[in-house]
Amino acid sequence: DAEGQGQTTAGGQEGHTECVGAFGKNQSQSQQLNMELRKYQIEARDALLRGAEKFQKQVCVLPCGGGKTITFASLIRERLPGRALVLAHRESLVEQAVDKIWDTIKMKAGVEMASSRAGQNDAVVVSSIQSLQNRLDRWSPDHFKTVIVDECHHVLAESWLKVLNHFDSHGSVFGWTATPSRGDRRSIGNYFQNFTYEIGMRDLIDQGYLCPIVLKALPVQIDMSNVSSVAGDFHQGQTHQTL
Repeated sequence: DAEGQGQTTAGGQEGHTECVGAFGKNQSQSQQLNMELRKYQIEARDALLRGAEKFQKQVCVLPCGGGKTITFASLIRERLPGRALVLAHRESLVEQAVDKIWDTIKMKAGVEMASSRAGQNDAVVVSSIQSLQNRLDRWSPDHFKTVIVDECHHVLAESWLKVLNHFDSHGSVFGWTATPSRGDRRSIGNYFQNFTYEIGMRDLIDQGYLCPIVLKALPVQIDMSNVSSVAGDFHQGQTHQTL
């Protein structure tokens, strides 16, 4: 997932230097955020805020490079003083979320992963799903008002459902993904109640936020006929060996 606006995108976003307190919320929007949100990011955030009045579990679809982490950091800020939990399935995504939350809203997130333990008073906790599924006894079901699910197309896995079912009767769940369709054809709509906001890669290219895609064909011949498929995609090990 290519996060970091101004890196993979056609145009960067200007930042502010104001800091915000752990639960402070008395500044204007331009002061609250260390980065100015783009129009579609504001639309996505505001749609989710409105949707939370009706739906407990929502999905937002933004393409790679669209700034999912920056947008959900803004959502977390708007839902203070309630505590927020961010769930991810890879260490790199946990680290990215911590960094972007600080860059965007100047809030230091606690980390629940491996040897790291978040504090009970942390306004924002970022956790790997692998660690949290074995530490649910540390967190009461009503501890978090906001639950962010990064790469939410994984949500139907047993480990994800175990954690989400622990919290979702008390907190609102917001799923974020660039790829809502799963290879095994199972619908994440079996968990989420509403696809609240979606914008495509073509839209962001046309609006100048993402660079145009350039495809180039190389004169190579690779026989993939003997590579088996797993969950609708090529077997990773066999593909690596073939290539």
